[in-house]
Amino acid sequence: MAKPKVLTEYDPVVKTWNNEGYSACALVGINSVLLGWSMDESIDRKDFMGFAVNRSEYDRTTKELLRKFWLNGKKRFKGEVGDLGLDVRSDQGPFQRFRWSDYTVHPSRAYTYEVFPMFGKPHDLKRAKPLYLNVLPSENKVYDVSIYTNRGVTAAYAYLQRFGNLKPEDVQDGAALRWLSRGLKESLIDFIDKAKNNEKLKIAIYEFHDEEVAAAIKAAKGRGVNISIVYDAGKKKSQEKNEHLLKAHGLKGVSKPRKNVSISHNKYVIHLKNDKPVAVWTGTSNFSSNAFYKQTNQAFVIENKKMAKAFDDYFAILLKDPQRSKWNFKTDSAQFKIEQLNIDNRTKISDFDLNFSPTSKKHVVQKTIDAISKARSAIFVSSPFGLDKDIIDALVSNKKVIIEYGLVNSTAKNKIGMLKNNNSRFVHPSRLETYMGRAWDAKAFGAHKIHSKSIVVDPWSNNPTTVFGSANFSDSSSRNNDENMLISNNPRMAAVVASEFLRMYDHYRSRMFINDVFKGKKERTYLEEDGNKWTKTAFDPKSNSFKYRDRLVFSGRI
Repeated sequence: MAKPKVLTEYDPVVKTWNNEGYSACALVGINSVLLGWSMDESIDRKDFMGFAVNRSEYDRTTKELLRKFWLNGKKRFKGEVGDLGLDVRSDQGPFQRFRWSDYTVHPSRAYTYEVFPMFGKPHDLKRAKPLYLNVLPSENKVYDVSIYTNRGVTAAYAYLQRFGNLKPEDVQDGAALRWLSRGLKESLIDFIDKAKNNEKLKIAIYEFHDEEVAAAIKAAKGRGVNISIVYDAGKKKSQEKNEHLLKAHGLKGVSKPRKNVSISHNKYVIHLKNDKPVAVWTGTSNFSSNAFYKQTNQAFVIENKKMAKAFDDYFAILLKDPQRSKWNFKTDSAQFKIEQLNIDNRTKISDFDLNFSPTSKKHVVQKTIDAISKARSAIFVSSPFGLDKDIIDALVSNKKVIIEYGLVNSTAKNKIGMLKNNNSRFVHPSRLETYMGRAWDAKAFGAHKIHSKSIVVDPWSNNPTTVFGSANFSDSSSRNNDENMLISNNPRMAAVVASEFLRMYDHYRSRMFINDVFKGKKERTYLEEDGNKWTKTAFDPKSNSFKYRDRLVFSGRI
């Protein structure tokens, strides 16, 4: 049973409980914290009105209390007296659900969340004894791995509140662009800028479209950094667009087109000192304005010499533009060389399971299925362009007690129709023009799209699995494209990637629900006044709703 205190060490999972039958749990990322809570089934819920959460924010270094406030929601009780404003404090409009999220935390701060069970009547609420969750967000860099996730178009409502309907590029001093990127693009520029005279940068990229990144590479070349680039030229349009920017910045002479492949889909940069690889920047982000600011993407900086060496060995294969064999996988084919590299990596690298493509096998698909088969509580899937049928079959055949939440783009929604039942809930991004009579989406953004490719399995456990990289979860990403896919069992990695996935997932699941139910109407939804009514499905193991298992998983009870 925890008490309020300022933590000094990061813990990806924080749990607490009290003697009254209540428990709570926090899954802690870098900029996001997922809060879950529960209560014993023996507690009478008739007058139970929900949970209120009070947040205390401290300076991480001095431990000074900076501010203290109630987390807000949108719902209120019908007939509420007085003007509560557009947002309602949770002590006045309790959260009638068993989890909530805070997407406004920062690594320079420490936090305490006081979780109060609220009883009584709508206008006469009483607080029960609180639970305390003491949380310290992860820093972007821990040991040799840094993680960056942009806000992207998912943050359209928050963008509207801060910048109105101005386009990001029209906001003075680049403030909107920096806010949307949230360190993603900056991590790439910083990685390039660190390279010094006589050092090397090797770059494998699908879309080379960003002027600022091109300028940074040109500047590195100008200060004596040896530059080598492999870019996608699998299709004429892609080749022409990449070459336009390379030529404009004097980089065409240090670049090699990758033609003998369906698409060269990598997005990574290797830094070498004294001809030895020391670090790699990789992830899901292309070098483009859409990738940095609008699509949701993640980048990982891995300062591990063995990992960097593996990426460098892969780069050496790509640089020769080997043929992709269709039938006989000879020793000079891309598939044979890369399969041998993957085998070697398994004996040399312990921190990650590193997989490159193309190969002759559906290894991306099979590795994904292997990760899914280990699940005991939850699987979170971000797959913009859908899933291979074998992966869908693995999810469908999973134990029904495992919650499976997923995101795909609207263009792929028909491919995952089977994943919308019981504990499986896959949704797609959508615009929300208005809600409760007010604008919700900034006009600066068009269609909402995700681009992050990740799967997280059991992030609350001691042995979670995180799958990430450039590869989509498909046959093509295994056998036709240049790709990289990394698998980690690191708890921090799982907590960070899962918390950012749920930032997107909860956002778009709410949008889909509002668009389906209200279709632009101004009707307000109100809080329930009967505790048994709103908690019923969350305590019914026989219900077809996902809420029962959701409560147990997010509160850390399983």
